Amino acid sequence: MLASILWQGSLPEEDEINQMKEEGYHFVEQADGFRICLPLDNTPSGNYYEDGFSTGFKKEVELHQYLAETEKRAQWITVPSRKMRVYATGRLVGAPESKADERCARIFRDTQKSAGLMLKTDRGEAYQIGKTAISTLESRARISGNALGKVSRPVFAEILNQCLKVAKGKALIRLSEGKVRAIHSAEKNGYQVFPLSELFMQASVYINGEYQKTEFQEGYADQSMVTAVWKVSDERLEEVYSEIMEKYGKQVRGKLSATIRICSSDVAASGANIFYSLQEGKHEIALGTDMRLKHDHNTHMKEFSTNLLSTFECYKTVIKKTVEKLVKIPIENPANTMIGVMSRYKFGKKVTAEMVERFKATFGEDPCSAYEVYCGISEVLFQAQSQGASGRSLVELEEKVAKCQSVKWQDYDIPGEVQY
Repeated sequence: MLASILWQGSLPEEDEINQMKEEGYHFVEQADGFRICLPLDNTPSGNYYEDGFSTGFKKEVELHQYLAETEKRAQWITVPSRKMRVYATGRLVGAPESKADERCARIFRDTQKSAGLMLKTDRGEAYQIGKTAISTLESRARISGNALGKVSRPVFAEILNQCLKVAKGKALIRLSEGKVRAIHSAEKNGYQVFPLSELFMQASVYINGEYQKTEFQEGYADQSMVTAVWKVSDERLEEVYSEIMEKYGKQVRGKLSATIRICSSDVAASGANIFYSLQEGKHEIALGTDMRLKHDHNTHMKEFSTNLLSTFECYKTVIKKTVEKLVKIPIENPANTMIGVMSRYKFGKKVTAEMVERFKATFGEDPCSAYEVYCGISEVLFQAQSQGASGRSLVELEEKVAKCQSVKWQDYDIPGEVQY
């Protein structure tokens, strides 16, 4: 199937046209003049091709089935960076002649209304570009800036092409669900592939085998990332936490459990990361420390396995480091402190006001420690979950909450009336 491209600049001369024909370009004459076209690659796809696609998983097996299915269709290819060319999509030329063409046409319509770009390599056919590939494409061209997102697609494509002509090395392209999803560096110090199906299977095997009681809470996937959350219960964790609470005269508010969130990506949106939090009854507390493994060429899957094996020891260390650190910090004006910290990290006036009122109802307004204030801020996670927040937004919210525990709490502990 052919797709016309929106050509930026002067039309090619005859010698250039002949050269372009050898490289896979087509020149199709139509009623309104001839069109420069490229044959579209029928990149394998299921029903998950839309750039805006996202889905959730209630069962662990569903997550693994999805990852196995998409990985089976996906592929990685390596091409010279300077041979890549980017074009704005025009329109399809001719009618679909097969089911594969019909699927390709559906994907093309989604591409037109999202990224609006196609990628030509030294392989002849063109690939449709997904939105997740834009940032990595800019990295291969060694350009960046907000202005790039404000110019028209043909102009953006031409800027990229001028830079790609002088690019060095090779590019590692991720093809998945009908489109290019990422364009990484294939050089010695470039991107390291961690197959998501293998990574999450390792996580399942370890978590279900290591802890006394485990429960798969949820999974989430979109075109940029996959995340899964397990709830674990273990007397060893309870003992460490209870010991700290007793040491500083604090009461445990409910049954203690922990959550382990695994998050990773094939498109440079995330490394192979392990994030921890505690649940005291219904109250979630982001611990503020995770194990991040970047997709660097020098890292390997065995390092993720090592991180998994360290989760329990890391939990113990983080509980002692984070919780004990916070309970040692006295706070005289907890509500004002909470307002100041949440304002700094831009939680929003409405959310901050709701969390402050909930904090007052739970802890009152008497002096306390930074730990109680941090627990109050963490309540935003419970609120988001009860309102049906998606996996992606919860990951981002958890990370925002976790940043709060490292602030200089005394800077926000001020008397009087504080404005939101």
